[in-house]
Amino acid sequence: MQNSPFTKSGNCTGFVFSVDAVIAVLLVASAVFFLGISAQNPGQLSSFSLSEKANSAFTALENNGYITRTLDTNSTSQALQLIEQKLSALLPSGTGLSLRLRQLDLNANSCRALRTFDGCFSQIADLNSANSIPQSKQVIHSSKYFMLRQRPIDCNLGYAQLSQQEGIVKIAENQLRLLFAGESIHNNYPSELFFQAQGSDLNVIFNVDVQPSTSISCDQNVSITLSASLPENVRRPIDVLIVLDRSGSMSWNGRADTTDGAAVWANGNNLFLADGSAGLRSIDVSNPLLPSLLDSDDFGTATDVYGVGNTVFVTDTSGTDQLFSYDVSDPDSISQLDSISYDAVYGVFADGSHAYLAADGAGGGESRGLYIVDASVPSNLSSPGKVNLSSASDVYVVGNTAFVARGGAGITSVNITNKNNPSAYSTLDPGGTSNGIFVSGNYAYIAAGSSGLIIMNISNPSSMSVAGTYNTPDNALNVYVENNVAYVADNTSLQVIDVTNPGSPSLLRSFATPYGYTDVWFSNGYAFLPIGSYGVVSIDTVAGPRINNAKVAAKNFADFNGWSLPPDQMGVASYSDSATLNRQLTTNKADINAAIDSLVANGSTNTASGIDIATTELTSIRANPNAIKFQVLLSDGQSNTGDSAAAAQTAANNNIVIYTIAFGADADVDELQTIADLTDGTAYIATDQNALQAIYNLIAKQIQLTANDSNVFVPISGASVLVDANSGILLDGNLIFDAGSITPETPWSSTYILNFPCTNQLACGIDALTFPGTGSFFTYVDINGIQHSIDFNASKTLDFLKRDLTVNIFGGQVVNPNEIILDVNVSNVADLNTNATSLTFRFNDLDGPELYSTEIPQLCGSDDSSCNSSAFKIFSPVDLNIEGLIYAIVDENSTLRECPAGNYDVVNCSGSPKTQFYVIDYYVWRV
Repeated sequence: MQNSPFTKSGNCTGFVFSVDAVIAVLLVASAVFFLGISAQNPGQLSSFSLSEKANSAFTALENNGYITRTLDTNSTSQALQLIEQKLSALLPSGTGLSLRLRQLDLNANSCRALRTFDGCFSQIADLNSANSIPQSKQVIHSSKYFMLRQRPIDCNLGYAQLSQQEGIVKIAENQLRLLFAGESIHNNYPSELFFQAQGSDLNVIFNVDVQPSTSISCDQNVSITLSASLPENVRRPIDVLIVLDRSGSMSWNGRADTTDGAAVWANGNNLFLADGSAGLRSIDVSNPLLPSLLDSDDFGTATDVYGVGNTVFVTDTSGTDQLFSYDVSDPDSISQLDSISYDAVYGVFADGSHAYLAADGAGGGESRGLYIVDASVPSNLSSPGKVNLSSASDVYVVGNTAFVARGGAGITSVNITNKNNPSAYSTLDPGGTSNGIFVSGNYAYIAAGSSGLIIMNISNPSSMSVAGTYNTPDNALNVYVENNVAYVADNTSLQVIDVTNPGSPSLLRSFATPYGYTDVWFSNGYAFLPIGSYGVVSIDTVAGPRINNAKVAAKNFADFNGWSLPPDQMGVASYSDSATLNRQLTTNKADINAAIDSLVANGSTNTASGIDIATTELTSIRANPNAIKFQVLLSDGQSNTGDSAAAAQTAANNNIVIYTIAFGADADVDELQTIADLTDGTAYIATDQNALQAIYNLIAKQIQLTANDSNVFVPISGASVLVDANSGILLDGNLIFDAGSITPETPWSSTYILNFPCTNQLACGIDALTFPGTGSFFTYVDINGIQHSIDFNASKTLDFLKRDLTVNIFGGQVVNPNEIILDVNVSNVADLNTNATSLTFRFNDLDGPELYSTEIPQLCGSDDSSCNSSAFKIFSPVDLNIEGLIYAIVDENSTLRECPAGNYDVVNCSGSPKTQFYVIDYYVWRV
């Protein structure tokens, strides 16, 4: 048949009709065949090599009878898929393939008359594979033609076995591969894992509980609880040093590096800083952890700043002292508007269309006082009125009353109803030195130097009185109040004070600094404080600065419930300019937490010294020689001195693993990565307190895993779906549980949930399920580092109940060319009852035209003895009005959850031998 485009099936017994029709067919087909080998794009040349390889592959399938056998024993769509799979396997890698399969019907009379291809044949089916043909590639196209003789007369009841044979083989291969996947991890372990143990293994007691406990129905969740208890600890002990950076930068959360921060005022996410000799700066504080500089204007020496809306007023003390007004509507481009000159300027406040200035107009003495500036037109400032007040230094205005802080002279209230002629109400000296003032409600809050915070009742400005005091530890310089909380810049600390009861204020929190806080502004949970040459910093007033965050996270690390103290040991070291061993290795957790709490931020950064002192302790006489040794190092800065890489190498030489944490935007990430890499540790970056807590917790778990290395391995059948792994991790078909925290006092236990879907092909042949299943095992490392593996020798086996409908065409007869009669049996061959569903007959394919449909009633399962229905239903006769390929399909729309095996049967019925014609077009291209 090699010279003909038609190939006869091996099952054909003859092909007879008029000879002139055959000649016409062969001529037309041959012409089409030889014209068909061409590139899809005529303007391009096809690759002869690819064309030859494709034609050779197709010819091989043609010559060995695979194509005719596949066409003869499968529906059209199934045949297309199988031929495409087989041809793809024969083509070179990097080859794209698309097939088109057409089924034709011969009209002998028309063929005799017309003697053309279209005249001879009409198209029955036209199917394309899923792969689309690319437009941008050079595509090789060829066509092959096939002729098959139908099987003998009447109904071929063995047709279904022939047509499904390839699919059955494929399912069996997949089933074997999935069923044995659970052993892959076990088999990949090195052999010494199982044979390295010296002496007897531990007497591990295993247990398993399964719910439900009697039998399992498909689609039902199964809860499996595994447990193991040991007579002794199975992991190596741990020695760990917590190493904390306590340099000065740990005393804040975020920082903008400026020239000489003196005072701040904020509006939303924009902060304005009086930056000494650098003038006025605008700073974006939308992320308080990473303040960023926007713009600046250097007019002299800025000492105080206050604003209202889009106008900011700033004082200047270089040469001729001045008050400047600025347009800050665009913080990226601030612009100077106007200025007024004075002999000396001090504090400034803005409210409505006026600015209020503590200043000295000319010559000192009686010219010192409160100056009112008309700023209704910010670009045209004027000073309409003043009131003489010696030592005036700061001012705060509420409505028509101004309150002026006057140092040692106390506080004066001023009636400013008439801006041109203000007048003093009264003066009260509350004690101390009135440096800064803030008014909220009926109270004025005074930063009173060494006297701390003084609260004054100002409900009657003409008769003020002291309501309460709080003696801060240093020198209160300024104050901000919001929501009954006072934030006091106390030089060496930020004091957060509860003033809900003004008569009895109380400390909420205190945040120390090695620098000097001169002013404070509070916004969105953060206090912003200028600190001279270090610029301006932000502090989270609830969680505190970095040193507080680090203390909380480090104590949580020490309190991790996975430590066994003893035999585990822990110590604390810290460093700034130099290092301190704050707590030697100990098993006393309270001592560890006390050492962490004692840390105070100060000085520069010498990371090498922190590593060295921790290494010395981990190699001292206090260290456990059998312990695995770790350092957990946190830093928020860059080393100013010392060789941290050399220190890390020394630690590595002593088998010490260092985990590093970069905390804050200033941390040297590369330096910390190098330290971790040299010691086989891991480097982490924490952007805030939440991340820091999570990282410390992760490191604790990693240390546990390194020391413990105790696990439970459970193979998971491909017939199941993992609903909930709980603490397990699914890897290569195995569910792996970390059992490392197991001790005699705390047995290990974990629960996982499986489901065995009724529609899973692999579950069809299962009659019983065993949990946790063959191949489950427990591994552990003993105190000498020797690895052991023990079979998980407890299990439970339960009956597995399913439902499975099957259909069988057991009889068939061709009455005439337009009528066949079939005998069909539908059975429930499994355990569970089935509800009603449908039996459908289709022509020529599983998704071909529907011929007939009827209802299948409820069928009993073998597990229900009380079921009143039968386990099977015979449909006889089924009278269909067409001969040919007939498919009987049960539960076609999947209305039932049941096993998909055996859901269809197929029969080939013909009243007389009939010949079928096919054309296969293949398209190949280089990918």
